[in-house]
Parts: sequence; C-alpha cells; structure tokens
Amino acid sequence: MYLNIGPICYCLNVADGLQFGPPDSPYRGFWSTTSGNDSMVQIPVEVVLQDTCLPSDFSLLFDTNDAWQAHAKGTQRVITHWPERGRPPVWAAFFDIAQINRGIRICCDPQWFALADGWRNPLSYPLDHVLSMYVLAGSGMIMHGCGVVADGSVTVFAGVSGSGKSPIARRMLRELPVTVLSDDRIIITASDGGLLAYGSPWLGEADLAENVSASLGAVCFLNKGEQLAKERLSFNQAARRLLPVLAVPWYEPDISRKIMATIDRLLKIVPVYAVTVPAAGPVAALLQ
Repeated sequence: MYLNIGPICYCLNVADGLQFGPPDSPYRGFWSTTSGNDSMVQIPVEVVLQDTCLPSDFSLLFDTNDAWQAHAKGTQRVITHWPERGRPPVWAAFFDIAQINRGIRICCDPQWFALADGWRNPLSYPLDHVLSMYVLAGSGMIMHGCGVVADGSVTVFAGVSGSGKSPIARRMLRELPVTVLSDDRIIITASDGGLLAYGSPWLGEADLAENVSASLGAVCFLNKGEQLAKERLSFNQAARRLLPVLAVPWYEPDISRKIMATIDRLLKIVPVYAVTVPAAGPVAALLQ
C-alpha cells in the first residue's frame, strides 16, 4: 500500500501477521494500491512486530506528557506512541534525519497487537505529520490553513486554532464552485515556477480534504470583525503573522533553518494579506 501526501509517497511494507483496520475517513483519498508519480519523494516504510523498548543511550527530544515522545542520538531519531508508561510503547518509529529517504522502520509491540483486532495503522496522524516535516525540510513546509482552489490557483486562509478556517471553507463552498484542499493544514512546496499548495488528510471541523494540488496564489490571515476587508501586508508584517501558523520542529535546529529558507521564498514571491471576515454575509470577494 502507498500513502500519498502532497509530494511524498510513503511505500508501506507490512510484515505478515500484522492487520490494521480501514483508514480513517480523511485518509481514504490518500491511500492507494499504486505508488505516486516519479516526481514524488519515495519513502520506504517497514512495519514489523518487534520489541519496542527504547535504546538506553538516546536522549529525550520532546514529551507531550500524554502519549507521544521523541528521542535522539546524533542523526538517529525514535518517535514513540506510549499511552501507558508502565509498559513498552505501542509502537516506535526509527529513522535517520540525515537520510530519511532511505527508509523508516516502525516496530509494533507484539503484546499490544496480540490483543488488538483491526488496530489503527501507525502511519497516520500524528506520526505521518511529524515525518513529513522532516521529509519536506529544504523544499517545503506545513501551514495551518484552509486551502481554496479557484481558477487554478490556491488561496490559503491561514490562522491558529479558532481563527475561522473551517467556517470560511464552508462559506466558500456555498458561494462558489471551488475545491477545498483541507480546512486545517496545507502542504506548501517550492517549484521551478513558484510555490505549490497540496491538500492533506489532517483536517479540521469541516472534515474537508482533497488529494490535489495547484499553484499558490496568495496567503490570507484570518481576523474576525464587522465588515469584510482585505489589506496587503509588508514583508515584515507577513513574517510575524506567518511563523505562528507553521509546523516547525524548533527542537531540530538544522531542519528549522531549512524551513526558514522556504518561508523567505514565500514572502518574496506570494502576496500576503490580512482579511477581516464578519460572521455573516458573502465572502467570495476575498478570492479577488
């Protein structure tokens, strides 16, 4: 099976005896029985039943204090799903950030999976999101935004949680014949002619996700107010608004620097606006 997310194709090889349930609904348009096209980055992913104990000489990178941890040793990384700290992780993903294209190995705890009928595939959110940050570094990034395709160009309505990304997606669909790439997270990559925006399975409240792409035409930061308005931002203003809506692993300085280079390119070639969106009334004019 293949998981095609934006410019990345994860080529999944599952060991005999491991069974997973059907993909979550937003992923159904992203899983395929065929690999992506030749322009996509191909990442081999091996999933096996094997001891998931962490190597003792790895240091902690981050801990959500819930179910997720990451550890590091040099360029080696381990990401774990660990809901019960009194026993081994459910699974652990091992990879090398210096050569991630060579493959990822996901080890699943045999005891957990002996009890699980139709367990959720580990190559889903948040693991695929974290892995994609590493794979995209140097050529792309993930933005919190609703991507609306109109006339072959994408306008990303960006904002933090609660800013109105899902509502603007629903309103655009009611007013216009548009496509919504996702109502929560968009992948942006550099291309020869500019920047491309891709849909992702990491969706918001509107449950909208399409596995398609188009050229990035504009980024609009969402604000709530009484009257519909749109104001172009300067480079510095746009930079200040952009950083909080990007998925950047600040705990990885080298990866963060590569993402910053893509940010600089976006700010130099794509118009960025602040838009004010009232609670009611037409919003189609924001795409002009």
